[in-house]
Amino acid sequence: MKKFILILAIAVLSLGSLFAQGEKTELYVKRMLASSTITGKMEIILYTRDAITLTADSCLNFIWFNDDNDASDFTLPPAEAGMAVGFYNAKGGAVTIDPDDADNIYLDGVASGAGFEILSTGVIDDLIVLIAVDDTRWYAWTQRGTWGVP
Repeated sequence: MKKFILILAIAVLSLGSLFAQGEKTELYVKRMLASSTITGKMEIILYTRDAITLTADSCLNFIWFNDDNDASDFTLPPAEAGMAVGFYNAKGGAVTIDPDDADNIYLDGVASGAGFEILSTGVIDDLIVLIAVDDTRWYAWTQRGTWGVP
């Protein structure tokens, strides 16, 4: 605890000296929890299960790779601004993504309808990355292949 207070005090004093010299410094930290090394890498998950219920933590910079040719059904947690999660179809099989009942998934700017799932056609190389912009909206940041509301 003493180390943390000392480091925090040095950081505050350093920022104070920067402002005192007339330099403009901006520092943005919304949320940061670290228990080990921060690498900036995305978490890659190879999956073969048919149904997967995601948690909020598994939607923070994760890419889910379909590693077999069966259909997969994902259930998203309630949207929260800043979540980012991707799905890649490496071996075929339709991929269904089901949002929380209050959430919409936007494909090409069009809402799926609150609680309505989206579905890929199951073609190898289908890809979608969803970004939550607030507590009810997921937007397809990028997509490849055919995705739609069944």
